[in-house]
Amino acid sequence: MAAINNLPQEPNSEAFNGHLRDLSFEIGRGLSLPVVQAANGVAQMAASVEDNLAAFCTEFQDNLAAFRTELRDSLAAFHTELQDSRRESRATAQRLEGAMNLLLEELQEEMQDVKSSISTLDHNTRARFANGLVRVSEGVIHPLKSPITHEIVPLGDGQTLGRFELLNAAAVQHILQALGEETRGTAVEKKAYLRQFLGLGR
Repeated sequence: MAAINNLPQEPNSEAFNGHLRDLSFEIGRGLSLPVVQAANGVAQMAASVEDNLAAFCTEFQDNLAAFRTELRDSLAAFHTELQDSRRESRATAQRLEGAMNLLLEELQEEMQDVKSSISTLDHNTRARFANGLVRVSEGVIHPLKSPITHEIVPLGDGQTLGRFELLNAAAVQHILQALGEETRGTAVEKKAYLRQFLGLGR
């Protein structure tokens, strides 16, 4: 009885079938795991990366070409603008130099005119002072300089006090005009004015 109890038991077919079902389920799960699907995913990813890289390279080359063109155009425009600026600067410098030279010439002329005016004023002051000392007919009259031309205005025949008294109206008129003075009035008034202008004493 004990021997019979020690014999191997018959396989449990129901349990075996259950194990087979579990194994089949696990195999199916294994086939659907990401690790198994990764091969296809990696291949697709590689293809996508390659396409994106190619598109990026194409776009980069296009942008680089556009940048080079824009840079070349900008440099050309800058070079042209620089050349124009240099020409304009040279023209401005030439105009400025011309204006400065003209201003310098005008200034020199004005300075020379001032010097001449001072010299004329000094000469006439000295001449009037000397003429004021003339008392005799033979006394020499010192001629004045014109304030306009800064040249000596000769007295013609009136170089002495005696001869001056004999000057006619036309000679007096001529001397007054040469000295830049007004010539209105009678002949007597004009001679009296010229006498006073020359610094002659009464």
